[in-house]
Amino acid sequence: MEPNHDDVLVADKRQPEPKKVPGADLSSEIAQIVAREKGERVKVRRVFGDNYRCNWLTPDERPGNRGGTMALETFRIRDSKFLRVKKTGTGLEIEDVTARVATSN
Repeated sequence: MEPNHDDVLVADKRQPEPKKVPGADLSSEIAQIVAREKGERVKVRRVFGDNYRCNWLTPDERPGNRGGTMALETFRIRDSKFLRVKKTGTGLEIEDVTARVATSN
């Protein structure tokens, strides 16, 4: 009688890809060097790996947003981008990888 090979377990001998260890979080360095307008704040958060979300916040001076007091300052997002950032020997290499919708004229 011939052996049944339907129940034979085959092991995969390939080695798994080594996991890429992320470098240091560069959020604070990015926030310090990106261009900004007068009075703006910049918030940068690491999304994953070398990818960051950068928001430019401007004071919201529309009527009704101050609540009648100057002590409460509110902001609105003026611009938001996804950035890919690498630290090199000469500083930070910043690439805008924001997906933009193409407009046709």
